[in-house]
Amino acid sequence: MSALSGPVDPDRLAAALSLGFEAYGSQSLLGSSESVGLLKPLTYMNRSGVAVGEIRDRYQIPVANALLISDDYQLSLGRIRIRRKGGAGGHNGLASVIRTLGTEAFPRLRLGIGPVARGHDAVAHVLGEFGDDELALLDEVLGRAADAARFWLETGDIDLCMSRFNR
Repeated sequence: MSALSGPVDPDRLAAALSLGFEAYGSQSLLGSSESVGLLKPLTYMNRSGVAVGEIRDRYQIPVANALLISDDYQLSLGRIRIRRKGGAGGHNGLASVIRTLGTEAFPRLRLGIGPVARGHDAVAHVLGEFGDDELALLDEVLGRAADAARFWLETGDIDLCMSRFNR
């Protein structure tokens, strides 16, 4: 299960992972017998936890089996960061998920969309559009994020995934 919010289009990540959004995106990936779901919350970003909690409860998904994917304006555009757990770091969508799940201990993959220019509004930046040069970099980032998510799905080893992709 994954949730993605912000200006990083979930459909582009789904395409990079060769997944669609049929029935919450549940499809087989990597030729495995297990289903992989890609959740695209239809709630406001600040209420992402509602969608994550509903799907977790409906399908009885253990928190350790969910990789939350989100944008992060505190990371530079082009960077990804994988962690096994952590706080919200000012991200209201992550805060909502943490409240709903009742824990900060779930793996997450953050995609950099920053930095916010000095004196500019963070909300306007997060809701803004990418320029052409940024879109080209975004395609590369989404490819690396898809590789990281696929690697995590294949290995189940978040530490190995972190050492390989957090560079």
